[in-house]
Amino acid sequence: MKGVRDPLNFYQHHGSGGFKVTLSPLEDALAVYRQNRVGAAISAIRKSYPATEQLLGESLFLAVVREFAAQWQPEDSLDWAGATLLSWLQAQSRASGLWRDFPFLNALMRWEWGVHKAYYAHRQKPVTAEECALWLEHGGPVPWQLNPGLTLVASAYPIEAIWQTLMALSGGEERELELTQQPQSLWAIWPTERDLSWEEVTPSLRLALTSVRHPHRALALEPHHLATLMVRQWLVSRDQLA
Repeated sequence: MKGVRDPLNFYQHHGSGGFKVTLSPLEDALAVYRQNRVGAAISAIRKSYPATEQLLGESLFLAVVREFAAQWQPEDSLDWAGATLLSWLQAQSRASGLWRDFPFLNALMRWEWGVHKAYYAHRQKPVTAEECALWLEHGGPVPWQLNPGLTLVASAYPIEAIWQTLMALSGGEERELELTQQPQSLWAIWPTERDLSWEEVTPSLRLALTSVRHPHRALALEPHHLATLMVRQWLVSRDQLA
């Protein structure tokens, strides 16, 4: 049969150990499958970080992704293949030059993954005023949680403008990348009902986001701040089964 080794011929060249190879076609098939899955993971990761690839260049970024993908588990979802790329790269001593040359790289990669995560996130059940009223009346755990699809990105560089410029460059547009350091800002990226959104977080909302994680601090929140967090769905219902 075409494509099947002749066991006797293989034995003559490789000895008795050759039979072990010829008797494991399933293992051979699984190896091909794993290789294909890693290739698919590399492609998925590159699509998740187009601005980072534009910044580092195709050759360097592809080398980084290939090394990272070598330890990726083929059983994992391709949608989340790049979830730990940033933390993995931070742990590589050889990458120290990247952080020195591109001090905003951490924020850029976090931004790109935030966009990816928000796009693929499951839409959450909103927290309601009724749930909050019951909590105020009866106490217990707060009725909300931070939206799992929400990403906060802190940067001392204009990270939104950097990302937008790199995306335009990757699309063939001519843009100039401005890298002026500035006071640190905080950005939120989150899924909306049909798409995703991002905006700079004001100091008051930044304080509110810190407060909502602590029930006693949450009681002191300005009602309009809590309402804003709920309307934007930065806070969602803790009870997602109801």
